[in-house]
Amino acid sequence: EKVLELIFEKTRQVIPLDVFYVALYDSNADSVSFPIMVDNGERWKNQTVSLKTANQIAEIIQSGKPLLLNLTEEEIEVSKKVDTRLGDRSKVSASVLTAPLQVGTHVVGVISAQSYLMDAYNDDHLVTLTALAHQIVVAIENVRLFEQTAKRAQRLAILNEIGREISTLAD
Repeated sequence: EKVLELIFEKTRQVIPLDVFYVALYDSNADSVSFPIMVDNGERWKNQTVSLKTANQIAEIIQSGKPLLLNLTEEEIEVSKKVDTRLGDRSKVSASVLTAPLQVGTHVVGVISAQSYLMDAYNDDHLVTLTALAHQIVVAIENVRLFEQTAKRAQRLAILNEIGREISTLAD
């Protein structure tokens, strides 16, 4: 969680944004969870949604390619009617940057920065977010591996304790 907050703060320093999230993909459940989502300064609770309802995220997870969208006024009006939006539903992002979080060729999630202002982003912003995504995935993988190692160590400690108890019974 601290890592994600740091990622948000660093992203906000280099990319102007109103909305920020990291979505992590669970291929077994075909869903995405949002361990961090900030919309208009407000933190939103971690949600899990089906990948089928997260079209833009699904597109990036499947293609592995970053996305830059600057919506027209007409597209913004159409987006207001979509009921699968997350965060503050009273507003629609006019400019969207989304980059895949990839470990090798495997996409484990996405990072997105969005603005309520029209034409807020260009290719330079997308390159910046994509570069951040490469660094972020390393940090996320390190946390995941650390947690995995800690769980394994805990299981081994329990097995060791059981082994000691059994050996005292045998004596």
